[in-house]
Amino acid sequence: MAWMADHLPQYNIHGERLWAVRPTVTLWTDASNIGWGGKLSNLVAPEAAGSWSVEQQRLHINELELWAVLFSLRTFCLLLRGEQVELQIDSQVAYHYCRDYRGGRVPQLSRIVCKIFMCALSAGIEIVNYEWLPTHENVDADRLSRVVDSGDWMIRPDVFLAVQECLGPFTCDLFAASHNHVLQRFVSRYAQDGAESVDAFQRQSWKVNRHGQSEHLWICVPFGLISRVLRRLDVEGAVATIVVPEWHQPWWPRLLRMERVKMLLPLGHQSFIPTHSGYCEPLKFPRSRFWAVTVVGSAMVPALAN
Repeated sequence: MAWMADHLPQYNIHGERLWAVRPTVTLWTDASNIGWGGKLSNLVAPEAAGSWSVEQQRLHINELELWAVLFSLRTFCLLLRGEQVELQIDSQVAYHYCRDYRGGRVPQLSRIVCKIFMCALSAGIEIVNYEWLPTHENVDADRLSRVVDSGDWMIRPDVFLAVQECLGPFTCDLFAASHNHVLQRFVSRYAQDGAESVDAFQRQSWKVNRHGQSEHLWICVPFGLISRVLRRLDVEGAVATIVVPEWHQPWWPRLLRMERVKMLLPLGHQSFIPTHSGYCEPLKFPRSRFWAVTVVGSAMVPALAN
């Protein structure tokens, strides 16, 4: 009996409980034609979001709703380990496919449902209840699924390798996503599967990692954030290689003071590509020159670093 009590739950994932279990956390998920979103009832937990690839954007919305569930579980798997989860979905089809366990008549949807249950099982997550809710009540997950990321572009992999050979090695991709990071360690805007942490500006240190080892960050950000990024690097005395346009903006003098070495990048499409959003900020300026610049901050007192 003791063995059954310890092992039965992991073999009985499709069974029904004899008594109701009160969930310890609620997970809301949603999908749009732009991306997916997930939100936990635990206010300490970050929000999760991501955008669809070009191929995924062609899928039916019912498939996308189930992928949103799977991606949310993968993203929050460490936070949800050992928890009893209530899953709330605003798609009737996704709700019934998940609740029925065995899926349904559409093979593509049934395969995703199988992935959902295997993900939960392997991560030690117990989904104890499913609820459908109207779309207008699924506010946070719906908002997250519609986020358009203006920074959803990247340097071409071959160009990045050339830059890393010349200016690297780099340790962490500080502004990235699960679909466009160029280094194994990366920080994403929202919680995403594989991200080391969320929101680079909330990170405690840019100078060293969590083990106290020095960082040489790789930074490729929307141009409107360059001034803020340089100031943070300067204040902390951090080391980074940042991609910048050759523009004489207010941040340009600080960049020149912090510069140690730089590399001129090929123009336009030879250096940059859009990713999921289809948007690529550098391509809006085909005549601009772009540089990868290694900068070192001076660890200035914040009041003097303005």
